[in-house]
Amino acid sequence: MKVTQLAIAGAYGRDYKSGSKMLEDFESGKDFRILTPGYPSYLSVRDLPALYKDGCSYLEFRYNRLEDLVIGRIMKKESGCHLEVNYLDDEDLKKPIIINLET
Repeated sequence: MKVTQLAIAGAYGRDYKSGSKMLEDFESGKDFRILTPGYPSYLSVRDLPALYKDGCSYLEFRYNRLEDLVIGRIMKKESGCHLEVNYLDDEDLKKPIIINLET
């Protein structure tokens, strides 16, 4: 089953009080739990190119006991795959964050 958006949260009991800390851990390669039914249990930043190729365009990062969220858009650029985050519920994050990945 293909979806265009996946909901994810910290894995192994990790919960975040801050969206900026959560995105820092995601960028560093920590595992995140997929909340959307029908997909494998976990993913990390290394899985983004494959998700993009499978048709997934957005990641919904849930934190603070799943009450807050940050939405990231997966895009293909000339230099590789990018995750651009620019809808933020977190006061720590004031500008778009771009995570560049090789495809």
